[in-house]
This record gives sequence, C-alpha cells and structure tokens, in this order.
Amino acid sequence: MEPDSSVREQHFLFELRELSILSVTPSRKVEGKTIMPYDDRLMLKLAEETNGIIVTNDQFRDLAKESKKWIGIIKERVLQYTFVENIFMVPDDPLGRGGPTLMEFLKKPPRTKPAKCHTFAGRAAPVPVPVHPASQTEVLQLRDRWPASGSAGDRRRRHQENKTAEEKETVRSVAETERLRRELLEIFVDQDKKIDFVLQRDPCSCDLNTLSETILSLGF
Repeated sequence: MEPDSSVREQHFLFELRELSILSVTPSRKVEGKTIMPYDDRLMLKLAEETNGIIVTNDQFRDLAKESKKWIGIIKERVLQYTFVENIFMVPDDPLGRGGPTLMEFLKKPPRTKPAKCHTFAGRAAPVPVPVHPASQTEVLQLRDRWPASGSAGDRRRRHQENKTAEEKETVRSVAETERLRRELLEIFVDQDKKIDFVLQRDPCSCDLNTLSETILSLGF
C-alpha cells in the first residue's frame, strides 16, 4: 500500500495494517501497468477458508456462479450496513424477518481442524506461531510490541512504570508520610502547599524522586 494524496486520513490505514488488523489486496506494476487481482474474489475465498462474515453492500452477482460454496456465502454470510449521518448501523435481522438475530448471525461454529494456509502460488505455507500469547485487544497491548532492547530512556521509563504500579498496591503509613514530608521540605523550602498536595494526591508513592518530579511539574 503506497501513500495516496487523494485518500483522506490514510495514516489510519497504515496503523491498522501495522497492527495486522487490515490486509490489502496484493498488486504489482509491469511496464507501468498495475496488475491487481479481483478483491471480491479474495474476500469470498477468505470467508470460505475462515467461515467468516463479509461486511459489504456488494451483491457479488458476477461471482455467484463460480462456486456452490460461494453461493451459500453470498446468501447467508454477507452483512450489509448503512451510515445515518456519522452512525454506522447494521440490521438486527441480517437475513430478513424470520431469520436469525444479529448475534446469532455473527456466531462462528467451532472448527474441528486448523484453517488452511496457502501462498498465492497455491502451495501450503507454514502457520507462524507467536512468541507471546496473542492479544484480542491490540490497542491495549501495545506495550507487548516494545523490543526487548531499547534506549536507556525506554528502559528507565518501563522500570519506573513497573515500580509505580507496585507502589500503588499499598497505601503508605502515616509515619512514612511524615518522613517524606520532612525530607521534601528540606529540598523544597517554603513550599508546604505543593508538598501536601502531592502527598495527598499520591497516597501510595514512597519514592522521593518520583514525588519530587511531581512537585516540580506543578504549575501553581
């Protein structure tokens, strides 16, 4: 997928592709001419391989006669949609009155064997095994994508985040709060209000450096 100035907000497409949520139809150029396979045929083939649902308003009239399986997919596994202003809507009865509800329609029966995986040349391709458990919520698991090695700043930031998470598990004692207050007053002379505000806002933190950084970041 190449940048195209005519496509608005294309950066979202690139981000989705980086997260393996979006796949694009392969294409190539030969002597200045773009050669691209028929994307409708690829969608039907993918739905057949994965027992998936196709979200589209396309009727697939030109492909209905190519395969008996595809006829079944076109009739029973195509979900149409519409936009009402900025609201994306799908019908509660995708196959019409008397048909299954949307939730029933979207249920996928369990597979008895792994899905086939093929290269475009038609030969079997090995299925990649993830090193870490796959996450269903990609956006919330972006930290899993950090490389094992990184800059010292990255390592310090991750260490500080882990340390802060551990500190939040336990509220510090009154005696510990008083000790931190005395030490902070020695560093930030006559800044009682800021110190009390930070200690009250962060009742679990016992790290003097973290509390000091928070005090320095205050704007009052």
